[in-house]
Amino acid sequence: RVCPSLSLVALFGCRSHQPGRWSLTNCPNQNTLRSPRMHAPLRRLRFQPDYFISAQFAGVCVAKQLGLYRQRRIDLELLPTCPPGQEPALVVAAHDVEDGALTVGCCEQNVLVPQMRSGLPVTAIAAMFGRSPLALAALPGQAPWADGSPAATRIGAHSDTVSLLARLFPVAEVTSVQREDKLRALLSGEVQAVQVYDVMETLQLEAQLGEPPPTLALEDVAGARLGYAQTLFAHSKDVAAAEQRQLLHDFCAATFAGWAHAMRAPIEAARAVERAMAGREVTDHWVDSLEFHTRSVLRCCEYVRRTRCAGELGVISPSRWDEATDWLGGAAGRQTLDSELWRADPLLADGDSLAFELNAQTARAAAAVTASRGGKAPCLGVVTVGTRAIGHTCTDAEARRLLEGAPPESWFGKQAAGRALGVRTELIDLPEQTTTEQLLSELRAVCRRVDGVQLSWPLPAHIDALRVYSSIPRPLDVDGARYVGDGELSGGLASSGAAASPREVLLAPPPATPTPTAPWEQAAPPPVTPASVLRLLRAHGVQLGGARVLVIGRSRLV
Repeated sequence: RVCPSLSLVALFGCRSHQPGRWSLTNCPNQNTLRSPRMHAPLRRLRFQPDYFISAQFAGVCVAKQLGLYRQRRIDLELLPTCPPGQEPALVVAAHDVEDGALTVGCCEQNVLVPQMRSGLPVTAIAAMFGRSPLALAALPGQAPWADGSPAATRIGAHSDTVSLLARLFPVAEVTSVQREDKLRALLSGEVQAVQVYDVMETLQLEAQLGEPPPTLALEDVAGARLGYAQTLFAHSKDVAAAEQRQLLHDFCAATFAGWAHAMRAPIEAARAVERAMAGREVTDHWVDSLEFHTRSVLRCCEYVRRTRCAGELGVISPSRWDEATDWLGGAAGRQTLDSELWRADPLLADGDSLAFELNAQTARAAAAVTASRGGKAPCLGVVTVGTRAIGHTCTDAEARRLLEGAPPESWFGKQAAGRALGVRTELIDLPEQTTTEQLLSELRAVCRRVDGVQLSWPLPAHIDALRVYSSIPRPLDVDGARYVGDGELSGGLASSGAAASPREVLLAPPPATPTPTAPWEQAAPPPVTPASVLRLLRAHGVQLGGARVLVIGRSRLV
């Protein structure tokens, strides 16, 4: 392994001396990024988008502007927008021309799978969005789904999404509208709801209406599994051929390096988008301003982060792909995904996919608890003292949030994370000068009104940490921090009052049939970080018996 900071320079180029800005032209040693292969002939590649060139393709725009495609000997051509749903057919037609150029298409999984099932020879290789941003938007105060079901509602949709919406809303009238005309149809009252992407048109409607429009994510309707969006695909023969396969891999590498840049510098990414949009199609789906495009880039990055697998962006999880494919009607036995062309390092444990599964389990458990309590959702109390603890109060929380995860999964946005799982999160932020007695009093009050408590570490030096952590009732200690109080901080093993030692709890095999009880209902939740590591190792079949293990870390909670 090499130094991570050097790896970033090698992969992504140099950052300028100005905070938040990057530019290869500002790099004093940019020649070090060159290699002999850069002088070889460029390979032609066309990109067929499924929408107007905009913030939805910020990664492509950034990679093109920074020369990341040319560094990989790719001459990239951005093709014009085509009618909705025609992208797969155009990719097949371009392959049949045999003019020496390879064509990559982009569309939603829910559009791609039915065409694959019908026999179109295309294969998915990667995805820019890990969840579909497809949604319905309505006018404020007029959301037809507010009373439970959009009965007697007229919904406007693109031609390639009409059948999907008809399936999700069988009592509604779903009508095909032109992409360029749909917002006008909504504002004029011709339709009561319209298909949108919650990264672009919803922001435009907010600008026009003066307030955010009510929206309904389609992924949340009737158990829908729409899978990935901005899915990258190519002709199946190109995916199988060695030379074209390498070109496709290099295209993905440059594209997702571009998205990594966009995450780190969204304003500069918005400027790259503006330059790419110049002279192209104009529509009423956006406000032509840097502020608007920056907001749109930020929303798109939240969906891109959902493709992260063992740290690599753009990776499609075969299990998630198959789950969505089955919901969409299956693939009639055809191979629809090549998961080997663009994948994460196989030596790295994939915690991202495991987290996705665990989140789904937790959401089901939370829903069961809420139903059993007459609609009262479980509540987590997060107590933080000062700004030293890594979380929403630390000084660089916003910068970390942008880099480390989308809001529904971010350690730096626990309320959003809780909402996504059906858990109410109460944040209790106390000043640095809080005394031990004041903290103990606050904890006693919090424990009376929540189902679980997390006391953020580290605490200020003047607070008696052993006394404070030991005061948290064991059933409410979701971090397993009580073991720290019983063990390391006191210089011994777990106290005799514990149901089991941390080692016994952690090494116990998971039950063959998981019970519906939520974590906060357990008698003594184990220390959360070691439990997560061991769960990840088990998921990858790693056997620890007889192994010599090195734990690198400085946290007492580890």
